[in-house]
Amino acid sequence: MKKYKLFITTKSKESLVLYVNYLKKNFNQWGLTYSIIGCPKTTKRITLLKSPHVNKKAKETFETHTYKQVFSFSNHSKILEILSFISKNKSHSINIKISF
Repeated sequence: MKKYKLFITTKSKESLVLYVNYLKKNFNQWGLTYSIIGCPKTTKRITLLKSPHVNKKAKETFETHTYKQVFSFSNHSKILEILSFISKNKSHSINIKISF
């Protein structure tokens, strides 16, 4: 039996929660069995100098957070239709990667 994984990443936690709830609702309607794997958020920090000439100790730090979820599900008779539906109906802030 073949396993499929759907990797979802985004910069906004709210959009991830909304999209995961949307996917759960659709997966339940299609009768698809799935499991959700929560991944830790990753933080990227960038430090810049406030003054490029004199004061080298004055620095400013910026952070970006990336949130991830993984859906794992097994083979289904309409899997290609489901994956095409998922890829077409996503928000612009959501990134999706499908592995077979």
